[in-house]
Amino acid sequence: MTRLAQQGDPAAIIITAKTAADLADLALFTASRLFNPGETFDFVIAGGLVNAGEVLLSPLRQKLAEAYPHMKFQTGSEAPAVALGRLALHDLKEKNCVN
Repeated sequence: MTRLAQQGDPAAIIITAKTAADLADLALFTASRLFNPGETFDFVIAGGLVNAGEVLLSPLRQKLAEAYPHMKFQTGSEAPAVALGRLALHDLKEKNCVN
């Protein structure tokens, strides 16, 4: 779908824009439970969404940045499961649960 949007297909552009808006709403809901708008934090997106390219990532990034101007938007290079495992291990180490 995003390839068609990049090629200018009107229906694909509408669907992709709606998808980006819906994803941003989900991310904003989650972020609102974890952070204040003035806080600095990393927002990492990975998996198939990265492959969608800027046609999806740009509106997503923009909507998130409006609500959380200090957020750092990043694209992950690892498989999502590996990245989550690394994050969990990092958190456990910070809480002195593991060495």
